Amino acid sequence: MFLEQGAHRFVFEGRECGGHVGPMSSLTLWDSMVTTLLDEVTDPEQAKKICILFAGGIHDAASAAMMASFAAPLAARGMQC
Repeated sequence: MFLEQGAHRFVFEGRECGGHVGPMSSLTLWDSMVTTLLDEVTDPEQAKKICILFAGGIHDAASAAMMASFAAPLAARGMQC
């Protein structure tokens, strides 16, 4: 829905992070949103305009590596993570 309306900057923050968050934990949210973006953003020019911030739950080398594995296929498409 947001992509259809022209949104191109996203912050994905899970429920355990506080603030204005939805019902999913960060890992569940990230998995869902990465899958959605890979399915929906197929045009390379559109992909270059997408900027994603993975927020919350990243606190050490292991969690940073896990987040990087989520971001890798998006970055390969040209999205900014």
